[in-house]
Amino acid sequence: MSIKKPKRGRPKKNLTEFKLPSEFEAMDSYIKTHVKELSDRVVSCVDHAIRNNLDKVVIFKFDKTPYSVTLLESDYLENIQHIYDMYIENEYYEDCHIVGNLLSKLKHD
Repeated sequence: MSIKKPKRGRPKKNLTEFKLPSEFEAMDSYIKTHVKELSDRVVSCVDHAIRNNLDKVVIFKFDKTPYSVTLLESDYLENIQHIYDMYIENEYYEDCHIVGNLLSKLKHD
C-alpha cells in the first residue's frame, strides 16, 4: 500500500502578507535592523509551504509595487540551513529547536 502525497494547490490557510519598504534606503535600513524578524518570517513561510505541500511560497512583498520575493521548494533546505547557522552564531538558541525540526523534515523528504 502506498501513501499518496496531497495534490499541490491552494493552502488550507493563507499566510499573512508581509511588506517591505520599496525605497532602497528604507528597505536597506529595515533589513539591517530586523534580521531576526525577517529570518523568522522565512522559517514560518517554509513551514507553511511544507505543511501545505507547496512548490513555492511568497516570503515578502514590496510596498507600493507588484514585486515580491518568492522561495522555490528546491531552495527551502539551503535557506533554512543558512538561518539555522545564523541562529547558532547569534545565540538564538531558543529558536534552534524549531528550525532544527524543519531541517529534519526537509532532509527526509
